[in-house]
Amino acid sequence: MQSKHLLHFRRRREGKTNYKKRLNLLMSGTPRMVVRRTNRKITVQIVESNHGNDKTVAAVDSSFLAGSGWKNSMSSIPSAYLTGLMLAKIAKSKKIDKAILDIGLLTPTKGAKVFAALKGAVDGGLDIPHSDSSIPSDERISGAHIDSYMKTTVGKDFEEFKKKILEGKISIDAPKPKPSKKKEVKTKSIDAPKPKPSKKKEVKAKTK
Repeated sequence: MQSKHLLHFRRRREGKTNYKKRLNLLMSGTPRMVVRRTNRKITVQIVESNHGNDKTVAAVDSSFLAGSGWKNSMSSIPSAYLTGLMLAKIAKSKKIDKAILDIGLLTPTKGAKVFAALKGAVDGGLDIPHSDSSIPSDERISGAHIDSYMKTTVGKDFEEFKKKILEGKISIDAPKPKPSKKKEVKTKSIDAPKPKPSKKKEVKAKTK
């Protein structure tokens, strides 16, 4: 009797690609705005596909904010919006005006960070089909909700960085922040040469 077990493609088994969703996106023939998030940063890309082969046309992640003086979280809703806004500026410079959202295997949740990045890209001039009901509120996008209970200046920093991006005063090539002293010490201790074993002097036995 033959087994009825269905063996999926490797990337589907590893939880990396939903091939049914991917096929639907590719059938549109429109560049994809790919949004991915980790615990530390947000990454957004404009990807074009030709005969199933992906080509990244524009890409940026939220670490560029730190290189430009951003001292707040790089994985928050405000940083996701600013990253999407920066991507739109890059895409427009390469004559890309429209895209469709690709969130991979992420579950679409109202007010999620991926939709904050989408809002940033739309405000930057990209035409991306979406529902306004999924977009976070203006208070959450600006970080005002963080200021209200943590007494920070996220809202002020957000408005400053948004203005700079729109005016073209921030580049993704900004220098990355230097590692902390703790990390430097750890690196030096790892790379430090190991001491050579000392040679014990051979003691010759005295003969009578």
